[in-house]
Amino acid sequence: MPAAQCILSFLIWIAFGVLWRRRVARSDFRHAGLSRGTVAFRGAGMLVYGAVWLLGGLFVVQAFGGLTPTGLKPWAWTLVTVAGIEFVRAQMVAVAKMVDLVSDKDTHRKFESSNMQESEESEP
Repeated sequence: MPAAQCILSFLIWIAFGVLWRRRVARSDFRHAGLSRGTVAFRGAGMLVYGAVWLLGGLFVVQAFGGLTPTGLKPWAWTLVTVAGIEFVRAQMVAVAKMVDLVSDKDTHRKFESSNMQESEESEP
C-alpha cells in the first residue's frame, strides 16, 4: 500500500508540473523596475520556500502519526500530495525567474567587437 500511495502522489506531482509548465510558459516573469539582484534573490527564495513546504509537510505527518506500517493515513497522504504540488510549483517559478535572468533581452543583442582590426603586434 505505501508504494501505491507514493506512486500516485508522484504521478499527481508530475501531472501538475506538466499542466503548470504551460502556464509558466505563457506568463511573463519580467519584473519591471526590479533589479536583477532582487529577481535573483526572489528566485532563490522560491527554491527554499518549496523545500520548506515539502519538508514541513513531511514533518507534520511524522509528528502526528500519519505514517503507519500499512501506509499513510488519508489526511497524511493528502497533506504530502498538496505539499508536493506546492514544492513543484515553487521550483517551476524559481527556475522561470532564473531563466528569465539568463535570457534577458540584452543578451540577444548583436554587439560588435571592441577592436575589429587585426593588431600589428599579433603578427609574427
